[in-house]
Amino acid sequence: GANFDSACLTDAPSHSWFLVSLLHDAGIKAFSNGSNQTRAPILQHSDLNENSPYYWEGMNGERILMWYARSYQQLKRLVGDGADPKAKVEFLQGSVPQFLARYLRDDYAPDAAMIYGAYVDNSAVPVAAEAPVMEDWNRRYEFPKMIVASDADYFNYIEQKFGGKLPVYRGDCGAYWEDGAASSAAATTLNRQTQQILPTAETISSFASLFDAKNRYPADDFRAAWNNVMFYDEHTWGAHNSIAQPDREFVTRQWEIKENYATSANLDARNLLARSLNRFCQNIAVSGSCVIAFNWQNTVRTEPLEIELDHNQGLVDLVTGQPVELDVISQKDGWRRVRFLAENIPAFGYKSYAIRQGASPVKNEKAAGNTLESAFYQLTIDPLTGGVLSLFDKQEKHELVDAGAPHKLNQYLYVSGGESSRMLNHEFGSAPADLKIEPPVKAEIVENVKTALGQRLVVLTSAKNTPKVHSEYLLYDKIKRLDIVNTVEKIETRAKEAVYFAFPFAAQKPAFEYQIQNGWVRPNDDQMPGACREWFTPQNVVHVSDGDFSVAWATPDAPLATFTDINRGQWPSHLEIKNGHVYSYIMNNYWFTNYRAQQGGTFKFRYSITSGENLGHGQLAQFDADIRTPVFAYPFHSTSSGAVAKLRQPWPAAMGSLFKINADNLQLVVCKEAEDKKGWILRLHEVAGKTGEADISFPAFRLTAVQLCNGVEENLRPLPSTATSFKVPFKPNQFITLRLKGSGEMENLTSQ
Repeated sequence: GANFDSACLTDAPSHSWFLVSLLHDAGIKAFSNGSNQTRAPILQHSDLNENSPYYWEGMNGERILMWYARSYQQLKRLVGDGADPKAKVEFLQGSVPQFLARYLRDDYAPDAAMIYGAYVDNSAVPVAAEAPVMEDWNRRYEFPKMIVASDADYFNYIEQKFGGKLPVYRGDCGAYWEDGAASSAAATTLNRQTQQILPTAETISSFASLFDAKNRYPADDFRAAWNNVMFYDEHTWGAHNSIAQPDREFVTRQWEIKENYATSANLDARNLLARSLNRFCQNIAVSGSCVIAFNWQNTVRTEPLEIELDHNQGLVDLVTGQPVELDVISQKDGWRRVRFLAENIPAFGYKSYAIRQGASPVKNEKAAGNTLESAFYQLTIDPLTGGVLSLFDKQEKHELVDAGAPHKLNQYLYVSGGESSRMLNHEFGSAPADLKIEPPVKAEIVENVKTALGQRLVVLTSAKNTPKVHSEYLLYDKIKRLDIVNTVEKIETRAKEAVYFAFPFAAQKPAFEYQIQNGWVRPNDDQMPGACREWFTPQNVVHVSDGDFSVAWATPDAPLATFTDINRGQWPSHLEIKNGHVYSYIMNNYWFTNYRAQQGGTFKFRYSITSGENLGHGQLAQFDADIRTPVFAYPFHSTSSGAVAKLRQPWPAAMGSLFKINADNLQLVVCKEAEDKKGWILRLHEVAGKTGEADISFPAFRLTAVQLCNGVEENLRPLPSTATSFKVPFKPNQFITLRLKGSGEMENLTSQ
């Protein structure tokens, strides 16, 4: 077989800084990018191609070799379109000098350049490819020689001959093409939610299998779900004529397939989660129906949870024995949708609430006016737009909303215009975009209620092509956070459009950081030359700082954001950070190919905001975990076909913790069966930029061996361990992969 020492990606023009860490952790030494510069001027704004090959350095100093190609079919461009081999050689006489002109200079160390790719797709490859052409060229000319080679051949040669003479680049390349994901916002949101569900389902399924061997770990089912997640996220969104001829069957069937990846993955993920939870909960010594709150992160957490109960049912906290106050959101047909505060859920564990008849008091007191208040914040709604006029941090005595901004916080913005302009592509001579921002036309406060959790307020607005925007604002008495739930009803249109929610944070000395897969990126400072600055793709959190004051903004559903202003088709090579404004870029149809021409229906977008003095990366990561991997509720019902009460349930009814980590800067990513089925994989992430060693203990797992692995689960070295614990080293921003071998130990847990 072939070694996988190098990797390549074709077509997509720019990639996340995390790619360096990911490839390095998998043992990949080099990466080539066959970029397409359509709507992506990264090579127009930089010398990354002219200075290839270079070392791309990751966040923590790890490096891979990289070649940034200007096309993914460069040989085809060099030999021309003719079929005659002699004519192709003659064409090369003109094209090769032009190709080499950028590399034949005194400061360019290597004596070999890569010609990336030959054909537009595999079906276009002739039987002998271009081998006769290159043989003829090499017979005629001593310089330059054309050598057929793999990427690994090229990079190995360069590293051996010129490894110490290559330039080094650090930073994120941005997400030039990812704005297209907002052309199908509902499916994109669904797929993001699936990515949050699957690791939790894998973890619970792992422990269910560990503690009862008859519970087979459904590895094939998880793999199929992840495949669908990746096929949706993969960049081939739809047909080439999706914008010009959106009603053709060739177009609609391709979108049907693409959308099905997201819907199938989500259904499978939710089914896997429910199945895993039911199996795991069979081990908890509850008697009768209950709601079990799960916390899969490394801190004790208190979070609001939302469940359904019959109209005469309530909850009793099995730790305190006290009834739990409820906030009734809605009720009909003999059942209620309620929220309650799940308090002090143990790290890597659970807490149980018994479902009892008539047990819970309900607190829903009507409040007047356009203001909400908690111990942490005072919030005032603008009656004209439905946005937030003021959000005041009472602890820090700091106003979060920029009073001079053109829009209010969480104000809905419908943007029309942009046809035949630079919004569509970065082309010389394209007209500037003529955009019109359409604000909401009316706002009505329909609910303002003080509840058992705090206070919530609901506003209805509407705008162009948007009959209804339902915004729910929630403040909590015991959590320093504002949660916002926006439900948008939108009409389809094929006219060029974009939709945003505005978040103009006040900042005299504004600075931004956005979250990528393994850490944080500062626009400009931590970006490669030519990187995308028109929009950004935070994993979830954006950090806006103003000197010593911090605001953290989370966007778990919508992956795109713009900073300081909306997207105006400027394609900047540098972002002028003139304010602290963030815009959630939830929809657009600006692409001229492949993506969707229109979208309509009902959409939901959630946001969360917190603030404080000098929020560090560890605190920001905890805020991220509270939103993306939250405490969640599982209703464990006793039915006529399967009573909950059973004998020999080893885990205590009220609460329990499956394992412990004594370093709060390590977050759980997943626990899963190893790909080779030899043990269990525990993957952690260091989130605070620290180096050290952590103790990990498993009270219910008898360890026989622990291995430190790389990212593809290859054993690197054994770690010293006892029967119930081991130590693991960690580095800043590192993903840590561990292989555990042992067995579940079910005795004496109920007495803990």
